[in-house]
Amino acid sequence: MVVQKNKLFREACLLTRKEAQKDVYMIDKWKGWAPVWSGEDLITKKGITLGTLKSIGIYVIKYIPTGKIMYVGQGVIWSRKIVHRKTFNKCLEAGGVKEVRQKFHSLSSHRNLSEAGIKMYAHDSKLKNWSFDCCVTDSKSLSKQMEKVWKDKFNPPFNVKGFDVT
Repeated sequence: MVVQKNKLFREACLLTRKEAQKDVYMIDKWKGWAPVWSGEDLITKKGITLGTLKSIGIYVIKYIPTGKIMYVGQGVIWSRKIVHRKTFNKCLEAGGVKEVRQKFHSLSSHRNLSEAGIKMYAHDSKLKNWSFDCCVTDSKSLSKQMEKVWKDKFNPPFNVKGFDVT
């Protein structure tokens, strides 16, 4: 068993190295280029304005009345936008944050909720007051670093863990 564990560890190391090499190649391709952003659209807008349904990147949710960046995230951007918007709408349909948490209290139901969507609703229940902007990187590691840099720069209030809205 120990021999098999060591072999699997070495295999994982090789795969990690290959992934890192891909990341370095991708980052080198970005030299001299400015990233393309989708442009601020209402979060209510449906459809894909940049990349594909499975594009990986960074996204920003902004509160339109103040222009403040309220949330920064990364991942499969269009599915994240859909989850944030659907969570907001579930709060609206349920009559509030407390009600949506009660309705979707089971673990499997809770996975379909986003804390950002809940915080958006608690801050302002008008979905038209929220915008979404994204940048496709097609690199998970680059997106994570971009997210970190943006969070450090803008300190978005909805990214804070334990932010209680009930």
